[in-house]
Amino acid sequence: MSKIIALFFLQVFILLDLHAKEPTLGILQNVYTNSIQQFSLENTNFYCQAYGVVSLEEIFNSKERSDECKEAIQKIYIQDPSLKYFSARLLKKKQRYHVEFREQRCILYAKGQYTLSELLLKNGLALMKENFADKEFLYSFHKAQRTAQRQKKGIWSNSIVVECISSLDQEEER
Repeated sequence: MSKIIALFFLQVFILLDLHAKEPTLGILQNVYTNSIQQFSLENTNFYCQAYGVVSLEEIFNSKERSDECKEAIQKIYIQDPSLKYFSARLLKKKQRYHVEFREQRCILYAKGQYTLSELLLKNGLALMKENFADKEFLYSFHKAQRTAQRQKKGIWSNSIVVECISSLDQEEER
């Protein structure tokens, strides 16, 4: 009888182990931009770029952007300088964060269940990538972006930036 009970518990523990994946916890080393951070995991450093979004920094640094577009983005940061350092204020160095990897980018859980990508979208500091179709995040990303649009936050506060967005869509189609 004791062998049967022991075998039963062994099977239960094996099943629990298969379903209980530990999250990857990276230690934040540095915040470079709102969408790029450096983490360490064991003895390896890696860079993490926000998943599913195109940040204001990426739009600004694109060679395809007009001077008008770049000036409009600079104006956003001049109107609210704290936006430029949003991630640096949100994330704390030497803190552990849950990180998942997808499509050569990172899903960084920055504030409980909220991802950094979602928080960037909600503050108008990023746009959802064109044709983003990840069912797990599509609804929350779309909702966050719509919130920023309605509240005219970040990129949505300036009408010139809308032209930057439309040229971004054309660039991704190529």
